[in-house]
Amino acid sequence: MIDLSLIKLPRLRFRVLRREDIAEFLKYRGDPQVARLQGWEPMTEQEAMDFLVSHSSDLRFRPDDWSQIAIANLVTDELIGDIGVHLSRDQSVAEFGISITPHAQGNGYAVESIRGLMDLVFLFTPAQKILARVSSPI
Repeated sequence: MIDLSLIKLPRLRFRVLRREDIAEFLKYRGDPQVARLQGWEPMTEQEAMDFLVSHSSDLRFRPDDWSQIAIANLVTDELIGDIGVHLSRDQSVAEFGISITPHAQGNGYAVESIRGLMDLVFLFTPAQKILARVSSPI
């Protein structure tokens, strides 16, 4: 299991997704501006709850699988986004995608999270490379 508390961020913390995150999760995951950069379709409330529950425990980086990590405000613990991490089948490459709720964008939270994610991946996997998929709003 991955110990997310080992990664110290200045203003944020990594944690597992929780049922209590449903309102904020639905808000940013349902935002058309966030969704169009990620390529997902809006979820129903039940689909979102199922997703949160399925990623709420036993966080591990498994080969050829995606893991979701919550990004929360360090002081309030409010969910401000999440990072999906995919470890390649041979475990040599980790790929990630990040979503930040619109009201928290523009504060450097994505950069802070990515720096922490790099430490997390290199600490808990044999990956030697991290790939980011970037979508441009233009």
